[in-house]
Amino acid sequence: MANETKTFQLGETVPIWCHVQDWDDVYIDPTSIKVEVWLPSGTQDISSTDMTKSATGKYVYYYYSEITDTVGFYRVKVTVTDGSGATAKLSIITGGFRLQ
Repeated sequence: MANETKTFQLGETVPIWCHVQDWDDVYIDPTSIKVEVWLPSGTQDISSTDMTKSATGKYVYYYYSEITDTVGFYRVKVTVTDGSGATAKLSIITGGFRLQ
């Protein structure tokens, strides 16, 4: 997920992408990858939801906005976990999108 703000129109479907690579820039599949979305008011709208795999190391979640949604900046957090227990590696990526 790039840390750039893209703008969408109310009612559009917003794709939230995350690409997962190892230190050698090879795409890998983590143990889990979850997305969370917050409304402009700060209220959490989507809570720890699985993203969908589109290819090795490439994941997407489609946020379906409504024409009646609030205009403004929607905050996004993606949590990537690779492994489990004490050896699990955790990465947190933040960003967002704007609805107008």
